[in-house]
Amino acid sequence: MGQTYIDLYIRHEVTLFVVLFFIATMIMLPRQLLGVYFHHQIRRGKLFMQHPLTRATGVTLFEPIYLEDPEVLHEALAALRASLEKWADKYAIICIVDAADVYPKEGGALAEIAEQYGAHVFMTNARSKRKNLRNAVEWAKKHGVLYEFSAFHDSDTVPTTPDHNIIGELLRPFVDERVGGVTTAQRIRNPNHWLLRILDWLEDARIGGSMAAGSLFGQVGCLPGRLYMVRSCIIADWMDELVEEYWKVPTYSFKWPFVSIARVQAHAGDDRRMTLRVEELGYRTVMNPRATVETTLPKKLRQINRIFRRWATSSQWLTFRYTGKSWFRRLGFVMYQYYTDLLLTLISVFLVVRMGYLAIWGEAGLAMPLWMLLAYSVAGVLLTFTVRQLWHLLRYPSRLLLLPVFVVLVTFWQFIRFQALFTPGRISVWGSRKGADLEKGKVWFRPFEKFRKST
Repeated sequence: MGQTYIDLYIRHEVTLFVVLFFIATMIMLPRQLLGVYFHHQIRRGKLFMQHPLTRATGVTLFEPIYLEDPEVLHEALAALRASLEKWADKYAIICIVDAADVYPKEGGALAEIAEQYGAHVFMTNARSKRKNLRNAVEWAKKHGVLYEFSAFHDSDTVPTTPDHNIIGELLRPFVDERVGGVTTAQRIRNPNHWLLRILDWLEDARIGGSMAAGSLFGQVGCLPGRLYMVRSCIIADWMDELVEEYWKVPTYSFKWPFVSIARVQAHAGDDRRMTLRVEELGYRTVMNPRATVETTLPKKLRQINRIFRRWATSSQWLTFRYTGKSWFRRLGFVMYQYYTDLLLTLISVFLVVRMGYLAIWGEAGLAMPLWMLLAYSVAGVLLTFTVRQLWHLLRYPSRLLLLPVFVVLVTFWQFIRFQALFTPGRISVWGSRKGADLEKGKVWFRPFEKFRKST
């Protein structure tokens, strides 16, 4: 914005900076306005809020568990079981403890916690979330406990909806038979660290922006894996396809011909792929902001960067892969969201590189001293981000002090998104936790009682 001010009001020129600033504004503004309108309608009891909370005939909850904080697992399962008892005539909780071969003692302790809440507990050496969900769904089908709705929950996420209504709020939009998937409004648990506050800020911005806007059209681009629900008929006979997804991707080396094609199995992006399945069958996907959860995230920037790289790879490359499908091209808002996100990434990277170039080599052609240009630019960027983040800052004014750090980190993460454009092969790795991508040999999936006897 600072460079735009200089070009328009000092140089009186419509430069590339002005054009790019206008494009970025036109990308962000519709999301913000649509998001405000969505939340206004929800507060007025419109859209799916006009439907009452009703009980379901049955809900099956699937929960992968890996080295979870026992306190968090207790709290999450207690809240979910209480809500299932309140809002489902029948329910089943199926927990899958992975890496049980590496951490048998810790995994066994977590399995015992899950058993306290009536869960069917399985132990596995598979680190693949897709495989674990497939095995759990197949077991539920075989034993007659795959009920009308399937909920998928990450064990590091705790429901915060009052009065044990989290399941009821997830079920509410399904009164409309066109709705096939519903997700929650997600925040960060205990944001008592500067990095967690920034991540919570990003989650809140998503609730007020793209997810809210997408819900108006029934086109939430991704039902995030923290906690979401789908109609079981959508995925009952499809889980093999989730697991057996292979991509042909470029790999790079310093030897001729420098680029080759490899076939890799997709591991990351299970929630985005599940969302695409719902949308492929013509169902709508929405977020219910009354269904609230809080998720735990690490306080180490390096781990967060790995998570962002995984998300960037799966979101961008799944978009590219499915753009060729006619049903996907009919999802106007999803196409708009993901391709304009890509455009914002390219604009951000270009502007940072361009400013670096000007700072080193471009002073001779500047209309003012370099220090003044940089001051204008920094002030302009801060003002621009303040305007874009008003949804959050009006409710959390103290976080205005974090704005400079927020700007730097968000810009840095755009470079991670840019890097992911050239590394689609990373869909084959999880990349953000120890041991997730090690070879395991033969995969086993055992009930906890059998595992306990064998150890």
